Amino acid sequence: MSSHRNAAGVLDAPVPCDGRVVDLPVADYDWIRVLVDADRTGAETVWLYYENAVEPEYLHVTVIGTAHARIAVPRRERLVGLRLPECSGTEVLSLEPIPSTRPMERGGA
Repeated sequence: MSSHRNAAGVLDAPVPCDGRVVDLPVADYDWIRVLVDADRTGAETVWLYYENAVEPEYLHVTVIGTAHARIAVPRRERLVGLRLPECSGTEVLSLEPIPSTRPMERGGA
C-alpha cells in the first residue's frame, strides 16, 4: 500500500478519489471521519483493508462542495488501510480514524 499521510494519520494534501489505497495507523476503529470536496452527491464504495480481510463499505456524500462524511468500520479487527472510490471530481481533504470503544472479538477454536 502507498502512504498519503503524515505521522498523525492526517492527509498531507488533498487526495483525489481515484481508487488509491491510503494507509492508516493500524488499530481498531468505529468510524473514519472524512472531509470531502465533491461535485456530486451519492454513495460510493470504499474498501476497508483489515489485517486478515477486505470488505466494502460506503462513503455517503450528501451535499455538493466541501462536506463532512463518515465511513463505518463494522468489523472488530485492526484496520490497516482504505481504498478510496473511483469518483472523478471528488477529493478527500482529510481522514480522521476514530478509535473503537468496543472490545475486539478474538477468533479461534
